[in-house]
Amino acid sequence: MDNYMFKKLNPHFGHHIVCVRYGDPDDPVDVCIECEDCGEVLISAEDFELGEDFIEGIKADAIADCAGILAKSCWENK
Repeated sequence: MDNYMFKKLNPHFGHHIVCVRYGDPDDPVDVCIECEDCGEVLISAEDFELGEDFIEGIKADAIADCAGILAKSCWENK
């Protein structure tokens, strides 16, 4: 299977997996899913931080994709 999360998580099947907060419990700097058996961070909330530039880029890509799909659909339905 060519799926990043599958490849990342599958080796830890049956291991003790925990959710951990770092920093102040009321205002943590990060939250992670970790494998206690291996001591490996599997997922970190920091990996999913999206800056405004990134979000604007995604919006622009989505608009361009939609415009392309609509143009193709209109062309095919002529």
